[in-house]
Amino acid sequence: MLAFTPVFFIQSTNAMDYNWSLCFMLAALFFAGKRNMILTSIMLGLAIGCRITAVLFIIPISIYLLKADRSWKLVLQLLFLSGVVSALLYLPLILKYNLAFLTYVNQFGYPQILKTIYKASFGVWGTLGFVVIIIAFSYALQNIFNGMHSRKYKPILLCAASTLIIYTLLFFYEPHKSAYLIPVIPFVFLIILIALQDKVWPVVITASLVISCFLGGINLADSHRSALPGKYAIVRKAGSQLIAFDPLSGNVTDDHSKSIQRLQYAGSVVEHPIHLKGKTALICSYCINMLSILGIGQLSDKQTLLHYADEQELIKLKNANSEIYYIPGQDSLNDVCFKNVFTRKWAKAYFRNKSTPIAQFLLFFSIKD
Repeated sequence: MLAFTPVFFIQSTNAMDYNWSLCFMLAALFFAGKRNMILTSIMLGLAIGCRITAVLFIIPISIYLLKADRSWKLVLQLLFLSGVVSALLYLPLILKYNLAFLTYVNQFGYPQILKTIYKASFGVWGTLGFVVIIIAFSYALQNIFNGMHSRKYKPILLCAASTLIIYTLLFFYEPHKSAYLIPVIPFVFLIILIALQDKVWPVVITASLVISCFLGGINLADSHRSALPGKYAIVRKAGSQLIAFDPLSGNVTDDHSKSIQRLQYAGSVVEHPIHLKGKTALICSYCINMLSILGIGQLSDKQTLLHYADEQELIKLKNANSEIYYIPGQDSLNDVCFKNVFTRKWAKAYFRNKSTPIAQFLLFFSIKD
C-alpha cells in the first residue's frame, strides 16, 4: 500500500529527502518496539538529518513508550541520544551558516486554499485512492470509538494518531507540496489495519492506489505549470484555476509527462544562444539542478546558474561585468522570495520572444505544486 501511494511512488523516483526520512522514522519506531533505545535514537537522528521536520516524531515515539511502559527513563534516553546524533549530523551546516538555514521557510506566502486542499487529498492518494481511504478510515475510526479493537494496540494507535495530527498541522502551516504529508501515510494504514482486521480492505486499498497512479487523475490543466490534459480529459474551471479529470492519466503518469516537459525546457535553456555571450548569470529557480547536469560540456565557467539571488548578489555580479538573465516568470518570484522589487533593475529576460512555446513554459519550476 505504501509503495503504490501516488505521492510516495513519485518521490521514490527522485533524489528528495522525504522517503529517506520516513524510512528512518519507521526504523526508529521498529526499534522502539524492541526497546532498543540506542538504535531507536540513531534511526531517529538519521531521519532528522534527512529532513529536520522529523524531529517532531520524538513526540509520537515518546507517547508510545510512556503508554506502553510508563517509563520516563526510556524517553529521556531517546531525547538525549537522538539529540546528540542530530547535532552531529547538522554540525557542518551550523558551522557554515550558524542557524540562518532555519529561516528559509515561507518564502512565497500561503497558497490558494483550493490548491492546498487538493495537495492534501488527491495530490497524496490519487482520485480513487483518496475516496477509498476516506471510507476505510471512517469505518476504522468508528470501530475505535466503539471499542472494537484489542487494548494491546492502544500505545501504537496513540502513536499513529499523534503523528497524523502533528504532521497534518505542520502541512497546513507550510502547504507547498503534497510530499510534506508522506510521514502520515503509513500511520493511516496502520490505524485502518488495526481497526479493520479484514483481509478484504488491504486488497481494495492497494487496488485503488495502483489505479490512482495511472488512471483517473485530477490534475492542473495549465500549460505553464503542468502537463497538458489528454484527449479524453474533462476540463473545468475551479476559481481561477483550470482543473482536468483525465481518465487515462493518474498522478504518476501526469508527473512523468511533467518530467518530459522539464527535460525539453531545460535543454532549450542550455542550447539558447545567449549563453555563448561572455560572462552571464541566469536566475533559474527549481530547474537549476537539471540545467547543471544538461549543461555539462556546454556551459563554461563563465556561465553561473542561480537558484534565487538577492539584490546584493546581483549587484556583485554586475560589478564583475556579468550579464544577468532570468527565465521568464522568475523576475517576480525572485522579488517575492526576498520581499523587494529589484530583479528587473539588474536582470533581463532570457527568452526574448515570449510567443514561442518554450517561453510560454514559465512557472512550472517555481510554483510549488
